[in-house]
Amino acid sequence: MTNSKHIKAYVLDWHISNSLAFVDFLLDPLRSYYSIEFEEWDGTSLPSRFSEDSAANGTCVFCQLPPPPSAFEVPGVKIIWAPMWDQAQGYSQKWWQVLPKSVRVLAFSEAVATRAERAGLELLRLKYFKDPSLLRPARWNQGLCLMYWNRTGILGPDFLERLCAELQIRKLLFQSVCDPLVSAEFSYRLPSRLGSTIVEEIPEFLPREQYLQLISQANLYCAPRSSEGVGIAFLEAMARGCGVLAYDGPTMNEYVVHLQNGYLLEKSPDKPTILERVIRRMRWTTPGRVRRKVSMRQDWACLRAINWQALGDAARNDHMEGHRNWLRSIPILAAFIDGRITGPRT
Repeated sequence: MTNSKHIKAYVLDWHISNSLAFVDFLLDPLRSYYSIEFEEWDGTSLPSRFSEDSAANGTCVFCQLPPPPSAFEVPGVKIIWAPMWDQAQGYSQKWWQVLPKSVRVLAFSEAVATRAERAGLELLRLKYFKDPSLLRPARWNQGLCLMYWNRTGILGPDFLERLCAELQIRKLLFQSVCDPLVSAEFSYRLPSRLGSTIVEEIPEFLPREQYLQLISQANLYCAPRSSEGVGIAFLEAMARGCGVLAYDGPTMNEYVVHLQNGYLLEKSPDKPTILERVIRRMRWTTPGRVRRKVSMRQDWACLRAINWQALGDAARNDHMEGHRNWLRSIPILAAFIDGRITGPRT
């Protein structure tokens, strides 16, 4: 099949300069169907050539951020929106309800699918999986090596120290740089050792190939966010056969089955504890005392007893089957974008 049809996909600068997520689950899978061109936009104003491009191509895709209202005033354009749950969760169901019914949604999360379905929008449910055969399998013959990137500060240094001690982790790979919009109070550094655990700090954002080479040492992986759009990094870890520990929220809990192919961590209580309220009143700012998403009150005995290699093997096997299902869904994705099939409406 030739990719004779040209489609514009509007992305944020982050998706061009740092993240390859939309390359992985949109551009690359559809290469044999469409010629997809990424165009950077600010997420607010309609791109300057939108009318001309839409008239020429007929279909456009907005990645992550929704199309502005003025996009629907352009006659004849077919608009696809690929929302990411980590951002789209901020829109209320009332907001979803007033979206034009002509927009069609690519739902890479069941949480997104639920919002779109309730709003009566056409949608296509998708579940992306990495190809395990393209990734270096986790190794278990040199003890436990944990990878954690402090992207959003969901785990503090106290938690990491306790986890390393409980699981007798030999080495911790710690990427210390937070995401750009994360408050500085969640940033911290670690000493070269946490008890008997060696700490190797990664103080900067690494190019993809260098990052993959580095984490090939890891056989345990702590997912770094409380919500994801898809979650390429923790999916790569599962596909490698790592034991993955993740916050119990979308999309992590849509892939991680607790104690079967990974571990879902206990959340912190919604209300601050008495100690946390006292700390706030005293205005303590010591790193690690800020309120974090993951509770220190874990089932540590359960964590100690886990056969992490068995969980990692189960995760890799799940991804082998999941990737086969993903490949089978690509022609359906192509047909949905082209309007040859439609998704459900409530």
